[in-house]
Amino acid sequence: MAETPRLVFDVGMHVGEDAEFYLSRGCRVVGVEANPGLMPLLQQKFCCELKTGRLHIINKAIAKEAGTAQLAVIEERLFHSTMSPRFIERNRNLGFKMHFVEVQTIPLEEILRKFGTPYYLKIDIEGMDMECVEGLHRVAQRPRYVSFESSVHNAAANFEERFSELAHLWVLGYDHFKYVDQASLCNLENTLLQAEGPPLRYTYRKDSSGPFGEESPGEWCEIGAALTEMRGHIRTQNTVGLGNPYSQRVWSKVGRRVRRVAKHLPSHSWYDLHARLGSSS
Repeated sequence: MAETPRLVFDVGMHVGEDAEFYLSRGCRVVGVEANPGLMPLLQQKFCCELKTGRLHIINKAIAKEAGTAQLAVIEERLFHSTMSPRFIERNRNLGFKMHFVEVQTIPLEEILRKFGTPYYLKIDIEGMDMECVEGLHRVAQRPRYVSFESSVHNAAANFEERFSELAHLWVLGYDHFKYVDQASLCNLENTLLQAEGPPLRYTYRKDSSGPFGEESPGEWCEIGAALTEMRGHIRTQNTVGLGNPYSQRVWSKVGRRVRRVAKHLPSHSWYDLHARLGSSS
């Protein structure tokens, strides 16, 4: 009997760069995208996969309850739409033009009930990632792997908010972690992937989340080491990180440039936090 393809949730589908990669790994995908302006592009891009049922797209925003909410859409960056008040304020300060659209909302647990528990849950919903993670507390079964954009490199980093990310995962039963530098994914170009699907040479996609599960770069670590690494990221962010209170000082700008050159990074770093339930199978 043929093996059932692994189920992946792509929450924050944007223009479909991650969904395209998950499909290439032989997965079935449920994509969640709040921005109605991206639907024509996604439906055209994935017309075959939608017809065969390998991909389902839910045009709603994740929230605690079903209803409606206001989504701020950046006109020149449709994939950076957000419902986060903090991100909306940041976008205003950066001078982005935004307009608001009313969108339907849906709790994560409702999607889980309809489609089942995914093998991997990827979250990237512009400042609302923890809203999705908190939904896992309301279900009995959790994905083997989960990742979301961490706030360790976001503005002025503080310990309490960043610690809560690891704390939520730990309470949910996740006990292995890794912080993946998203700016370094370009260095994986042409790397052979073979742990989560048929052998494939990785092709870097800008703004993508990258490989998942046992193919995600770096070594898994336990909670103590993850806390130590988190503190290091906070120190880096609060000295040479983009958006910290000193980021416009000459020494902070020089520090960012030196770090990028030393790590062969094309831009400033931001991190996804990956977590795993127990040991790998």
